[in-house]
Amino acid sequence: MTVNTTAGAAAARAMSVLTIDRAFEQVAGALKKAPKARVKVPQAGGGDGVVELGYNGRMFLIKRGEPVELPVPLIEVLERAGMI
Repeated sequence: MTVNTTAGAAAARAMSVLTIDRAFEQVAGALKKAPKARVKVPQAGGGDGVVELGYNGRMFLIKRGEPVELPVPLIEVLERAGMI
């Protein structure tokens, strides 16, 4: 039996891109529906004054030293990281 790995890889890649796109949309929808709360990430020495936060493949920039309203799942990530 001959297996064409190039064709199989292309099909797998196309399927994974579609799957990733759908997952991004689900994450965005879930974050919009999630309860929100105000938090403040403390100012840290140096840096550019923002925290880069990744959540299920999406990236967010959160200003340090200012109260911001965020979806609770993002706040939980910041808490687990010891940032708030």
